[in-house]
This record gives sequence, structure tokens and C-alpha cells, in this order.
Amino acid sequence: MHPSTDEYDSHLFPFDEGDIVVRSCDDQDFMMYKLDLSRASPVFRNMWSLPQPTKNLLDGTSSKYGLAVVKLAESAEVLTILLALCTPMHDANKSFRDIADAARILEAARKYEMAWVIEQAWKAMRKLAQDEPIRAYAAACRLGLKEEIVHAAKMCLRVPIETILACEAEELEQITSTQLRRLVKYRSDCSKAVEDTLQMLRGDSHGM
Repeated sequence: MHPSTDEYDSHLFPFDEGDIVVRSCDDQDFMMYKLDLSRASPVFRNMWSLPQPTKNLLDGTSSKYGLAVVKLAESAEVLTILLALCTPMHDANKSFRDIADAARILEAARKYEMAWVIEQAWKAMRKLAQDEPIRAYAAACRLGLKEEIVHAAKMCLRVPIETILACEAEELEQITSTQLRRLVKYRSDCSKAVEDTLQMLRGDSHGM
């Protein structure tokens, strides 16, 4: 049985049909096919193979519209993107609006071992770092992504150090003062190295 549009308005395409209901921590429901989830995640694949759903994942109501309900710890905002990326009609290029999206999806994808989604979120973070390097650096620090920390720090070389110090992005509240100091020091050291090189070149030209 499929719910009507007005009865189940959170189930817009691609969540308008399936054989299981995935419920977010803020109680929004998404219809999905087990096959799509199994292909995307070994965690879900193993979940279906269990004789009975584990108590911490199965919602107390156990079913909705005749389908089992699996409740996850992620918000509806995260699951809207994460689950869409598990469907055949996904479009990864349109999935990530900003660094916050990419970081949240990457974190959830790692939890559920979704290799393809991890790769897409990682690519999105790297691309978005070109326009939001400070936020990308902070997100990479929080997630422990060494390559992305280095990449974002290099992107920050294009940003005035005053801008870094004045930045009030939410992501910066989630990293340590030591991690922020490392970025500022890296930025300062690189600037000094450039200045020293230019000074040396000026001296050489005067001596010719």
C-alpha cells in the first residue's frame, strides 16, 4: 500500500515507494528499497540478514503502512541527501549545497560504510574548499581527514590572515584552538617564505 501525497507528504521522489521505512531522529519517514540500501551499505545488508531487527534500530511502532520501520540517529536533513544517493536516480553533482552538507554526509557515510557516497562527499568537500577554504579546513579537522586538512590549508593561502582570524563559521566552533593556530601559523609561515624569496630576488637583481 502506498500512502497518498497529502497523507505522506515527506515522501516525495525518490522516497515515494519502497519495501521499508527509514525514520530520522526527528521523525521524518523515507520509503526505500532494501536492495538499494544493501547495495550502498554492508551495514544495511547485514541488518536485513539478521533473524530479527535489533531493538536499537527498529522503531517501537515496528511498522508503518505495513512496512518495517528502521529508526536511524541522523536528522531528516542528512538522510534526505544520504538516502537519495543510494537510489538509482541520484545526481551527486546536485546533492551538496555547501561544506556543512558534504561534511555531514561524509560522516554518516563512513558510519554506514557507503564507499561510493564517501567518495562523492569527499570530492564535494575538495571542490567546495575552493570557495569556502576556512570552513573546509575546520570540517576536515573535525573528521580527521588528513589529506583534506592539507588541501584546505593550501586553499586558505588565498585568504587574508585577518579574514581567517575574524571568521565566525560554525565549523570553527567544533575544532580546537590548537588546530586553528596551526592554520594561522601555516598561513603566516607561507607568507613570510614568499616575502623572503621576493626580497632575495630583489637583492640579486640589484647586485647584477
